[in-house]
Amino acid sequence: MEAYKQRMGANGSALDGVIELLKNTSILIDVFRDRRTVNESNDIRLQKRHAVQQWQKKVQSQKSLMSSECHEDTQLSIIGFLEMCDFMI
Repeated sequence: MEAYKQRMGANGSALDGVIELLKNTSILIDVFRDRRTVNESNDIRLQKRHAVQQWQKKVQSQKSLMSSECHEDTQLSIIGFLEMCDFMI
């Protein structure tokens, strides 16, 4: 997507939001696919989730890149996972 943005030249800035969304979604996918157990509350994967959650809160207050349903589903999956980790640790 970044290569396509460069090929678009001056119009490439229209893809900035999409690229940001893809980067943050990729972080979540990487964390979800990681098969290692979370043993500590300071695990880097939990910190990454917090960062994505903060990004989503910022995006929600601005012009949204995703539907409200998608945003809510993603937030609930992050919150549920973090609460489960807090309970288990």
